[in-house]
Amino acid sequence: MNDQYSDELIFNDEPEEDPSQLAPPAEPWSILIVDDEPDVHKVTKLSLSKFTYKGRGLRFLQAYSGAEAQKIVSEQANIAVILLDVVMEEDDSGLQVARYIRETLKNQFVRIVLRTGQPGYAPESEVIQKYDIDDYKEKTELTKLKLTTMMFSSLRVFNVITALEQGRNGLEKVIQATSTIFKINSLDAFLSGLMMQISSLVNQNGDGFLAAVTQDVTDVKQAKVIVGTGKLTPAVGQTIAEVVDESSILSIKEAIHTRQHTQGNAGYTFILEKKNQGADTYFIFIHTQEPMDDTNRHLVDLFCSNACLAYDNVSLYREIEDTQREMIFTLGAVAEFRSRETSNHVRRVAEYSNILALKLGLDQTEAELIRLASPMHDIGKLGIPDVILQKKGRLTKDEFDIIKTHTTIGYEMLNGSNRPIFKAAAIIAQEHQEKWNGTGYPKALSGTDIHLYGRITAIADVFDALGSERCYKKAWPMDKVRAYFEEQIGQHFDPHIAQLFLDNFDTFVAIKERYKDQ
Repeated sequence: MNDQYSDELIFNDEPEEDPSQLAPPAEPWSILIVDDEPDVHKVTKLSLSKFTYKGRGLRFLQAYSGAEAQKIVSEQANIAVILLDVVMEEDDSGLQVARYIRETLKNQFVRIVLRTGQPGYAPESEVIQKYDIDDYKEKTELTKLKLTTMMFSSLRVFNVITALEQGRNGLEKVIQATSTIFKINSLDAFLSGLMMQISSLVNQNGDGFLAAVTQDVTDVKQAKVIVGTGKLTPAVGQTIAEVVDESSILSIKEAIHTRQHTQGNAGYTFILEKKNQGADTYFIFIHTQEPMDDTNRHLVDLFCSNACLAYDNVSLYREIEDTQREMIFTLGAVAEFRSRETSNHVRRVAEYSNILALKLGLDQTEAELIRLASPMHDIGKLGIPDVILQKKGRLTKDEFDIIKTHTTIGYEMLNGSNRPIFKAAAIIAQEHQEKWNGTGYPKALSGTDIHLYGRITAIADVFDALGSERCYKKAWPMDKVRAYFEEQIGQHFDPHIAQLFLDNFDTFVAIKERYKDQ
């Protein structure tokens, strides 16, 4: 470029202003300078070398062509401002970059400031409308003060729209979690959304975590991260001492002691007052060096209070659900105890059934339903006389006919409930003794006429029964158990489920060992 403006980026002597008294943190704003004149890069960096906004300095990325700029913006996340020349390797290289950013990358957040020494190639009114440019400057009008002012305004807009987007994403996660909050693992989504909302109010990128000081863990340093966001997402399970420095730990301790949100040198600690957790104290730590104004502090207080109410309700529901689980296992164990079998049998059957359901491709919710329902497969044994149920010798035909009625007795006991778990348990109780070839009981069903839940539990129940000692037999060795299943594929058992079972045989043996009888 040899025109009269090609290397004319002039900065007049004007009084400097100190834009902020805050020391820049470790992560400055990313600024991309795109210009084919090296002197433009040099002067721009020099003029903005001491610039800070909200306590953050600038990190300069540099491109000397449109093609190089496109590569950088496609690889670098969170570029805040692009200072973009128009005429480089081609007359409209800068405009091509702008179009690539907005239309191809769909990036509406980065602020694009067009700087040109040849305004005739890119008329201001046309360019701003057509290419979604945020500002337009001729190089001759850019003094140091005006460049600083432009950077302030661009970063202010970038900061606001990214905070709004972060808040929208957090709110979306919270809303999504409300529809599935009582489903498995959805509590993590709820907490993650909660953290994103709080971090957006603090105007940060969401690097933080949620943890708790409980009755079992009273030392803050040993408390473990429950949910992490941003760069601390992988920190789940790590201790607080592993993820923050000593000064932050002191700040967290102060917040817990005073039951007040506290700002330390490296971040804010927000206390969640959870009424139903006894002496437990849940807290959120967000990395930031920005001060929080009174309005946002009030919003955080309000948000935390309402979030805690929701969390309390979820905790109560979970407590009820856990109680229900224990009752189900206890009922199943009572039935097994009457036939001189251990309660671990029902726990093992539950785990086998869950694994088989997941291997079949059922979602976690349905697999969990089967896990909870399968322990009641023999609940009907409560209606069988002890003299038959506990007989050590061989059963007569009449006695065996009575034993077989435990399937229908169990079904009748459970089917009166409208609860999904008991509905599923009723199906399992009635059909877990059916066989694929139609020779089972009580209805002699065959093939896929047998409910999937019954087919799954049949494999789980028989596997555990064969490998366990009963009052009438010794436990079979695992090689003999495997051989039996290979023989009974398509006879006793659903061929597809039985093959999945055999393909993962070691997994089921490991579960049996984990819950072995004492």
